[in-house]
Amino acid sequence: MRNQLTPKQIERILSIIESKLPSDGKVVCLSLTGSRSYGWASEKSDWDIRGIFSAKNHWDWVHYSYRDTEIKAVIDISLYRLQSFLSQSFPSISFEFFREMANPIYLDQKFDYKGLMSFCYPQFCHEPEYDLIMFEKFGNVKNALQAYRILMIQINFLKTNIIETNIFELNQKFKFKILSSLRKKYQEGKPLTLKEREEIKKDLEKLLNEFRETKNKKVTEIPIETQRWKAWQDKMKKLYT
Repeated sequence: MRNQLTPKQIERILSIIESKLPSDGKVVCLSLTGSRSYGWASEKSDWDIRGIFSAKNHWDWVHYSYRDTEIKAVIDISLYRLQSFLSQSFPSISFEFFREMANPIYLDQKFDYKGLMSFCYPQFCHEPEYDLIMFEKFGNVKNALQAYRILMIQINFLKTNIIETNIFELNQKFKFKILSSLRKKYQEGKPLTLKEREEIKKDLEKLLNEFRETKNKKVTEIPIETQRWKAWQDKMKKLYT
């Protein structure tokens, strides 16, 4: 199944977004996220796009969703305003933000994307409390996949400093036997068996322990660099404000 947009489709999406922004609005980054970047999407799954736009006076976050007649799927778009980052005294952005930005499909030539992504610190990584609780309570496939996703992506980041969002690519390292069948069950809307739930619980417990151990070691090694953050802000202010 195709999980990438064509250049022409990206150009059309970009023009639609910019038509919704104020006159000085400019998209500086678009990234593919959601199930199509995680690797478990079905043919009917939405195309989830996150990004950053620049505008002097506008909302700090905007959302737009529409059904694309060519792609024959819903395009779900959420954008953060660049200027909201430029007013922060230090990079207090969540890991989920960086994960959402990890698969760029469009970048403005002036935008320092690599610079921004370099501020993803181990301190921002977190445990998937909600999905672990929901899986424990309901035992559904989506919560299981989300818990695997959050832990696998963050463990890999803590070890390699790379954000790889496709958990089936990551599973070449982790080697969880049940993941492929979970993807199939999610796509077909089938429930988990009791045996599968028990196997998932063991996998997630193993992942959680590895995550805690890896993060505790990493957090003590890497400080947050506030001066470098300010230099990045100043650079972006000159270009976009």
